[in-house]
Formats: sequence, structure tokens, C-alpha cells
Amino acid sequence: MDWMTAAERLRFHLLGLALPSFGEERLAARSRIQERIAARKRNALTRNFSSSREQAAEIC
Repeated sequence: MDWMTAAERLRFHLLGLALPSFGEERLAARSRIQERIAARKRNALTRNFSSSREQAAEIC
């Protein structure tokens, strides 16, 4: 990039630093995946608990 001035190179460098790195993106994606898994487990437990309670009410 010899056609850029020193100020342009600096600006380009700073813009590049502002972007997330691959590692940061990977960690963010992993955390979103873990949150979705936890939410699914919570919903499954809630559904099982409420259906068990409804079944118990039908028996009584």
C-alpha cells in the first residue's frame, strides 16, 4: 500500500483495529450458542413440569 499517505495508513490501521478479531467472533458465537442451549433446557424443564402438574390434576 505504497500509494497511501502516512495519515491514510494510520486511519486504515485504526479502522482495522476497531473490527472484531476472529477469536472475538468465535467466543461471541460460542456464548450465543450456550445461551440458546440453556434456554432450550429451561423451556423443556418448564414444559415437562407443567405437563406433569396437569396430569396429576387430571388423576385427582
